[in-house]
Amino acid sequence: DGCVQHNRFKLADQLMAEIPQYGLESTSATISIMVKLWGKRRRLDMAFEAVRGHLKRTPMSRLDAKVGACLISACLFNRDPQRAMEALEEIKAQPRWEGPDASTYAALVTGLASHGCAREAVKLVEEAQRLSSGQRPTIKPLPVDAVEQVRGALVRAGLENELSSRLPPKGTGGGSCRSPASRSSGGGSSGGHCTRA
Repeated sequence: DGCVQHNRFKLADQLMAEIPQYGLESTSATISIMVKLWGKRRRLDMAFEAVRGHLKRTPMSRLDAKVGACLISACLFNRDPQRAMEALEEIKAQPRWEGPDASTYAALVTGLASHGCAREAVKLVEEAQRLSSGQRPTIKPLPVDAVEQVRGALVRAGLENELSSRLPPKGTGGGSCRSPASRSSGGGSSGGHCTRA
């Protein structure tokens, strides 16, 4: 992970290649690092292949929710919100992939908001709210700032009157912590429609 953070890609490649030599198996943490590595290299196809290849090679393995959050963040880092939404659907469809959890949804809704995909962000906030409510919630509530970033996107897109009533009341969202994508989701257009970058 340190190699990725410091853009030491060749060293990261070398270390990854040595994993099988020591009889080690890739874990969710390893796959998350590989996803980050390919995302920073602007090679999303390889990020997806790292996940799919692992699941194919190890039929008994499971991936944790952090891998999904990393994959979605990689898509947003590459300014491809449509691919990020496709990643969410792939996570939900794969029974050996835990999640998506609240961090995954927070990463995606804040990323969509910053890329001008206000309508899509609202839909996912509603989806996360359904999953975090009721007698048997399956995820934690979204952080307050994630919801507020979506609210801000509605204002910028001129959609506040149309869609703001579908969000939780202002200042609520189920938590007070900062969402994981709020510092790194990048910029984007301010329109209300999501288009592939």
